[in-house]
Amino acid sequence: MPSTRDRLMVVEDEPSMLAVLREVLETEGFEVYCASDGVEALDMLKRNPLPDLIISDVMMPRMDGFELLRRVRRIDAMVNVPFMFLTARSEQSEVSVGKSLGADDYIPKPFNYQELLTVVRARLDRYRAMAHHQTSQIAELKRQILMLLNHEFRTPLTLIVAYTNMLRDFSDRPISHEELVEFLENVTSGAQRLRRLVENFILLVELNYSGQNDSSLEWRMHRIDDPLKLLRDSLESVSRLSTQCLFEFEVESNLPPFTGDRDSLVIAIRELIDNAIKSSPPGATITIGAYHREGMIHLRVEDHGRGIPQHEVAKIGEAFYQIERGKMETQGAGTGLAIVGAIANKHGGRVTVESTPNVCTVFSLVLPTG
Repeated sequence: MPSTRDRLMVVEDEPSMLAVLREVLETEGFEVYCASDGVEALDMLKRNPLPDLIISDVMMPRMDGFELLRRVRRIDAMVNVPFMFLTARSEQSEVSVGKSLGADDYIPKPFNYQELLTVVRARLDRYRAMAHHQTSQIAELKRQILMLLNHEFRTPLTLIVAYTNMLRDFSDRPISHEELVEFLENVTSGAQRLRRLVENFILLVELNYSGQNDSSLEWRMHRIDDPLKLLRDSLESVSRLSTQCLFEFEVESNLPPFTGDRDSLVIAIRELIDNAIKSSPPGATITIGAYHREGMIHLRVEDHGRGIPQHEVAKIGEAFYQIERGKMETQGAGTGLAIVGAIANKHGGRVTVESTPNVCTVFSLVLPTG
């Protein structure tokens, strides 16, 4: 028997069919709302608790089932709720229309009630499993954010507070020019790190949750025919440029132009360079380059640091994920590679990685030309 939370809405303009469906479903323990057409169904959705599943006819007066489905899918809380069509119109074209609108099942009349109940139960079980998975994902995301806030934000804040306290106590003892410069540099470093963390969090949310027509991100797609300058600009934008690393450029000659948003590409390459710096030992050389293969531009960053174990490769693009975080106390919130992947997707491209632990790691931002 279904739980008391299994609430169904049945939309059917034929009174006898509606009555039979209601009786069958209520006998099975479901709570059932009934409506005679799409207009009445939408009114009921406004006045009653939302259903866990909707069963609807297609051909109905005032508003048919297809339009009802369109309206239901515009309700945020109903986006994933199962929607089933019951209709005598079983032509393949009608089935395709229903599926294209997001219908989960399309059952032609006449039908076997036991088969209908089987499909209803299966859809409800699937809906609950998806809801549970989403809830678990949200809970894990909250846990990761809290952990990062505790570590990544507290560290630079502690640095800023400590050195500002020292500056505040300046009157208690003499302070040299060198000490003052050191204090200010450390305060600036902590502030820049905080700003970078906040900017990356905001950018990641915008990239992943804004639609194509969302104005929060302005994508200015222009012809790019100077990849070397793009790479140099990216290197200059890295806030943590290390004097312990050397940088060299390897750009293939006569590269074809490609289209992209320069500002976002600078951010993506910057994140790859920043990741290479964090992974590299003192004195290591980081190579930044570009080449063209099979209609694609490859913007690559190569380092010779600790590398990535094979079992970690599939996870590196996940938000807030850091490679072997428990072993490596590397600074960063784990948003960089997720940002690179999202920017690549916006450009119709992809991110690739090749790594041999303790030998070499190459990240490439692969973009289409033309």
